[in-house]
Parts: sequence; structure tokens; C-alpha cells
Amino acid sequence: MDPSARPAVPWAFAVAGLALGAAWRLWSRGGAPRGDDAGHAWRARLKAAAGADLWRTAEEACAWLEAQPGTDPDLRALRDRVVAARYAGAKENPEVVRAQLLALVGKASAPRGSRVPRRMVAVLLVGAAVACAILFGARAGDGRAAAQCQAADQAARRGEVEKARQVWLELWRSQGGSPGLAARIAWAHVQAGEIGPAALWVLRGELVEPRDPGLRWVEERVREAGGLVGASAPRWPVRRLEWSLVALVLGLATGLAWSRPPLAAGFVIGVLVATTVVPIQGWLAARYGTAVVLRPTDLEGSDVQLEPGQMVTVRAREGARLHVAAGRVIDGWVPATAVARIAPPRGDDG
Repeated sequence: MDPSARPAVPWAFAVAGLALGAAWRLWSRGGAPRGDDAGHAWRARLKAAAGADLWRTAEEACAWLEAQPGTDPDLRALRDRVVAARYAGAKENPEVVRAQLLALVGKASAPRGSRVPRRMVAVLLVGAAVACAILFGARAGDGRAAAQCQAADQAARRGEVEKARQVWLELWRSQGGSPGLAARIAWAHVQAGEIGPAALWVLRGELVEPRDPGLRWVEERVREAGGLVGASAPRWPVRRLEWSLVALVLGLATGLAWSRPPLAAGFVIGVLVATTVVPIQGWLAARYGTAVVLRPTDLEGSDVQLEPGQMVTVRAREGARLHVAAGRVIDGWVPATAVARIAPPRGDDG
């Protein structure tokens, strides 16, 4: 196990997906700048029109030009001349009008702003997406923490469980936590018959990353010993890499569906869920003060005794006492040392 390994970051994969979707749209449009295809069509129609059809086509071309950004100031006067020639029989040289309209259409459909080819931008976006996925994807650590963990594992096999537990706990503090470390610490508590702390570390590991095989094995041992009765997982059973892949796909779909606002809006909502569910669930675990009973404790103010591994909710603190709720209708005061939060304050290992 490598405690310093880092999981994938969902928001980075969402950005990569958006970049890939935008790259696909740019590549599929080819190198022609926006408006140029329509400009080609209008120029072809103006060149082919003759007689009465020329004046009708000219008026339609004027209407198209008026809808383009940056309308030429001479367009209104030209349209008045076209309308007069078409409907009032005014004498106008059709070739002069044709030439003026061809010039205005060419100006309106000329590339604006950056002249970088769309496909070059698409290639750059693909490169940015790949770089984002590499930089923020799952990656191994520097190896030192893995060596320390391996040495602690070997010590535990020799029977030096307490020594190994101290190493695992220090790695948890220094590396930010991992489900594998939580499983080892929980196992050490199981070996010592400490079901309350074992249940605590099982839930802390689940809070970091769900569905870890080692953590599931230890969880079964804790439940067999009477802990975790009625406990619910602090996270949905979806791992960070899986959220990242969902965010990547939804980001790509958002980019592809950008021209269809209702569909794109649905994909955007999906992206927001995939990228925020991990931090939101962590925040909720800290906000609602879910905690685990560490040892048999009488609940002051009632005739209930809390059992090790039982889940409670911390409602208030008063000196060395905590006001906790056990279920929906039972609450009372317990010593602060008798329970520990699943999401502890920074720097506190519980």
C-alpha cells in the first residue's frame, strides 16, 4: 500500500471533458471561420442572380447583412436603393449594386478576432485536456511512505502491533489519510479488543474512500464483535476515480451539446454533482457531528448505556462534556473522551 498516493480529482476531469467537447466541435467545423460558409452562399447567389431575381436576392442579402454584428453604415442607403429599384422601378445599375453587395458580404463574413485556425485550437484543447488528466489523475507517491507502511506491516506480522499502529497513525497524519491506513489502524484496535475505536477508524476510512477491500474485511470483523450496529456509510459507494470518469463523460457531453441549451444545462447539472459530491459529503460529516462511542458509557439524563461502536450525533459541547443524541428521541450528556467524531478537527486523530 502507498499512503502518499493521491486519488483523481473530479473537477479536473470535468474541465478535461469540456475541453475535449469544445475541441470536437472546433475540429468538426474545419478551418473555415464562423460566417464564411454563409458568406460563400450569398456571394454565389448574388453572382448567379439576374433581372428581377437579382433585386429579390439583393434585398434578402441586405436583410442578412443587417443581422450580422458590426453592420456597415452604408448598408441602409444601399438597401433603400434596392427596395426602390425592386418595388418603385427606380433606375439603378444592377452591376454596381451587385458589386457593392458582394463587397459588403465579403466584409461581413471575413474572419474576426483571432486568425488561429480552428483545428489548431482543437489540438491545443486536446493537449490541455490530456495534461489536466495527467496532472490531476490518480498517481503514486514518492515511495518513502510506502516503505514505512511496509515496515510497519512486517512489524505487525511479528506481533509488534502497537509499534505498527503508531507508524500507521503517523502516516495518516502526515499523508492526509487513506482507507488502507484506516483499515490497518482499525485492525490493530480489533486485535486489542477495542471495538469502539475500531468502528471509528472503519468509518473514517469510508469517509476518505468507499469500497476499499481491506476496510470491508475489517468492517466484517468489527460487526462480528458487536460494533457498527445501525451505522450507515458516510459516503455514497462511488470512488473518486469513478466520479472523475463520470465528470469527464458529462463534461464531454456538455461541450458537444453546447448548441442545445436545455440538453447542455442538464449535463452541466450532472457535472456539478460529480465534482462537488465528495467535498459536500465530507462537509456534511463534519457539520452534523456524527461520532462513535469508544467505550461503554452511561447517557446522563437517561437510563440508557451507550455501547462501543454505537453511532451518536454531537449537538453541543460544555467543557469536558458533550451533548449527544442516540437515535431520534434519546439524548443526554457524556464525557468528551467517551466519543470521537468521524470527521475530527484538523490535527486530531480521535
